Amino acid sequence: MTEILFIDAAEDLISRATNLAKTDYKAATIMLKNSEVPKIKQRQVLKEWADAQAPKKNVKVPVAKGLSKRQEAVTKLMRQRGLSHAAALDYVSSGGLEAEEAQSQMNAENPINQSLDKALETGPPQWFVDGMKAIEEKENEEGNENNINTDGSEEKKEEEKVAGAAPPTCDGHDATTCEVLD
Repeated sequence: MTEILFIDAAEDLISRATNLAKTDYKAATIMLKNSEVPKIKQRQVLKEWADAQAPKKNVKVPVAKGLSKRQEAVTKLMRQRGLSHAAALDYVSSGGLEAEEAQSQMNAENPINQSLDKALETGPPQWFVDGMKAIEEKENEEGNENNINTDGSEEKKEEEKVAGAAPPTCDGHDATTCEVLD
């Protein structure tokens, strides 16, 4: 029974506040907020009042202004480089971003950089590739002439060592003519 009385009292208060809202919207809002009407019902009533007062035709909703170029640059730096707002703002304020843009424009316009970029895209020239293959083949042939151990050290064939070796010497002259004293 008390609930019914409470609901009737709330409905009565809402109707009085609605009548008051036609002349004094602020006073009606205060009256509604200071009452015992549940908050959810208060929000519904306020929404109804706002909808009733809103102009129906040619409503121009103000467009929120976008961020300034400076603020966009700060936000971009914060996201891309993980900087704090203060660090990004300091970087933009000191001209670091403009310096980067100027450097990238100068690099793009420089013919040396353009030719290097082109060379990186196309790869090495054919004459260079052929020369490198020839050098590798020559090294492989030399490696086959010499016995290459698994540890990478070279060991010449025994015939080459003996055939190309000079005769032993004894005090600067031929060892065959040297007489050995016993």
